[in-house]
Amino acid sequence: MPRPRFESLEPDRRAAILDAAAAELAGAGFEGSSYNRIIARAGVSKGAMYYYFDGKEDLVLTTLLDAVERARRVLGEPPPFEDAHGFWDSLGELYERAVGFVAAEPTMAGLLQSVFTRPVPTSLGQAVAHHVAQLERWLCGFLEQGRAVGAVRDDLSTSLLARLLTALGDVTDRWFLAHWDDLGPEDLAEYPRRTLELHVRVAAPLELVLERERRNG
Repeated sequence: MPRPRFESLEPDRRAAILDAAAAELAGAGFEGSSYNRIIARAGVSKGAMYYYFDGKEDLVLTTLLDAVERARRVLGEPPPFEDAHGFWDSLGELYERAVGFVAAEPTMAGLLQSVFTRPVPTSLGQAVAHHVAQLERWLCGFLEQGRAVGAVRDDLSTSLLARLLTALGDVTDRWFLAHWDDLGPEDLAEYPRRTLELHVRVAAPLELVLERERRNG
């Protein structure tokens, strides 16, 4: 984690350092990235950077956690819902925000690729696993809310469904990031809906799945 001197920097200065790290990682991944190039991009001296971080791994972890926190602020919570279709449409809006967040920041897709699709040190892998576990716990609670309005199947536990949806999300997100450069505006607009309907087929009652398929044509 960053040293106290980094936390005491002015927000613009902190952002410049983290943006430099994100840009370097987006282009080269963790193994190919250079701490010296990050320092040069950020416009600080090597001595000053070691006052802020223990090294490249520490800086990369801080950059990743900063991206996660910014994503949380942008995504917020799903909109309120009143019925089964509303539950899934609410989750779909959250997916749309997530894609919009990645698309709005030039280096975000590359930064996520560097973490999810390339080799990373143990500490980064542990940080990713921690946030995936947090997501799974949140999703379990959200599925309980969906079950109350008939949106979620009742023949499997919500904890198992949360695990299944998290695994499905991991697969689709990795594909999404791997093909990011090939996706056009129409693909980006369609991706949240297609991903959502995959989740519906896994976690919704069969009659609701069929009803949504008829509704969506």
